[in-house]
Amino acid sequence: MNEKKALIPSGWKETTLGEIAEILSGSTPSTKDHSYWGGDIPWITPKDLSEHSGVYISNGERHITKEGLKNSSAQLLPKNTVLFSSRAPIGYVAIAERELATNQGFKNIVCDEKVTHFRFIYYWLKKSKEFIERISSGSTFSEASASVMRSLKIELPPLPEQRAIAAVLSSLDDKIELLRAQNKTLENIAQALFKRWFESEKWDKRIESLPIRIIDGDRGVNYPSQDDLVDKGYCLFLSAENVTDEGFKFDNCSFISKEKDKILRSGKLNRNDIVLTSRGTVGNIVFCDKYIAHEHIRINSGMLIFRYDDKDVGNIFLYSLMNTQRFSDLIRSYLSGSAQPQLPIKDIRKMEIIGPKKEQILEYTKVAESVYEKLFFNKYQINKIGSMRDAILPKLMKGEVRVKGLRS
Repeated sequence: MNEKKALIPSGWKETTLGEIAEILSGSTPSTKDHSYWGGDIPWITPKDLSEHSGVYISNGERHITKEGLKNSSAQLLPKNTVLFSSRAPIGYVAIAERELATNQGFKNIVCDEKVTHFRFIYYWLKKSKEFIERISSGSTFSEASASVMRSLKIELPPLPEQRAIAAVLSSLDDKIELLRAQNKTLENIAQALFKRWFESEKWDKRIESLPIRIIDGDRGVNYPSQDDLVDKGYCLFLSAENVTDEGFKFDNCSFISKEKDKILRSGKLNRNDIVLTSRGTVGNIVFCDKYIAHEHIRINSGMLIFRYDDKDVGNIFLYSLMNTQRFSDLIRSYLSGSAQPQLPIKDIRKMEIIGPKKEQILEYTKVAESVYEKLFFNKYQINKIGSMRDAILPKLMKGEVRVKGLRS
């Protein structure tokens, strides 16, 4: 018996990515020939996209020369090419803001502008990431081959509707980018304030000698097993995926029951606590501000809680200090473990930082609080808008939600 084919919206057509776009691979010029490197052609790798938050990208960490381009399989990709990382890992997406090249970790989609819009394809690929991962193969690591990418089936709206869909989603991304730009400015202001107030302080006080509590997660016999973790529940159990360099991310969360939460001895977050990732990806620092929706949160064994042990003072000063370049350098100097970097709590307590008088900290906090209040609210807005975009994206791509004025 044949499966009933799902209806596609009126005016849309079913096609494949290979029929509406050219799929081009990237390449790496020989690293032994120095004349191939340090030119003016941006050369993008998946690592560049792992550290990139915007829709468009114009530069990566490295550049190649015209000679490097000529003597390798790398290709000069036109502006508006959609870059899709096809291995290690699969699924980073960005749009080329200018002519550039990529390494072999990409399948680059050059759209036929007569039938498809590059920003529509950008969002369609973001929606299709998990499916592409599932159908990709490889012995050492999964890879989405050129043939896999070309054969991807796509339900394509008429070009005007593609543009309209992309415009709806882009408006949300533009708001996020504006808020990120504001936060960059706010972070610079906060660091300038911190430097002005404490520049003359000597970094010669051991953390263990200061009123700073460092709290580890409960690693004993009651530590949650995989079977204890559920999609919804009483207490959010943080993973490294939730604690990023951009703040808390709650797209994928695990929870434990109230009963499990009660028997754990340590690792419970209070409002205004600071979380530091201490294993694997070390050094992400997040403030548990008032906009965090979850009332009950615990850390896992790969992170630590920092708390200034004086309720009059609060944690704004400590958060500011931990976001300095000097503190970041300190963390790197104390890292141990080659396979999986980690920052043992016993070593952190030996770190030397500044220890100003309480009065000075209180005066600084009065000035800095308003800056951080705006910064934390912006992060809340970024997450809220991002969730809204992620919720409407698949519905727009399937035609379940139509853009007003284009309904047939």
